[in-house]
Amino acid sequence: MTKDECQELVVQAYASYNLSVPENDRKSIMRAWYDIVHDLDYEMAKQELLNIVAVSPFMPKPGDIRRAYINSHNKIAQQPTPQVAWAIVMDVIKSANSGVQYQDPIPEGVSKTMKLLGETLYGLSGVYDQQNFMKTYEAVVNEIQLNAYRIPEK
Repeated sequence: MTKDECQELVVQAYASYNLSVPENDRKSIMRAWYDIVHDLDYEMAKQELLNIVAVSPFMPKPGDIRRAYINSHNKIAQQPTPQVAWAIVMDVIKSANSGVQYQDPIPEGVSKTMKLLGETLYGLSGVYDQQNFMKTYEAVVNEIQLNAYRIPEK
């Protein structure tokens, strides 16, 4: 998107919430937005803004528009919460211990965490193990999101 299109997007975001862009911060606001959304298609980013405005009582930040755009256009899968990821792992372990192959699809973050833990995965069971798994899982999911939402250089 061009700088002019980005400016239109920012003005529309503010106007959608009955606000105007503060004149004393206008230049830094425009620069911040452009730095985050410059590589997005204007029309599609505008549609994502409208989708957010329709459901959110709070004005979106440029990162909100970037995430919504990438999620809808690149079909980024939402990762389960750490608790749900732990439950999936417990089901996988239970299946393995029963001699049955786990049949449900395993989300990317859970799969990568399982590979990272290797053979130690099958010995997990207690609260301490759960807490350590969740910390590892959260780090893996953060890396997945950083890669998915990375902003390319101009």
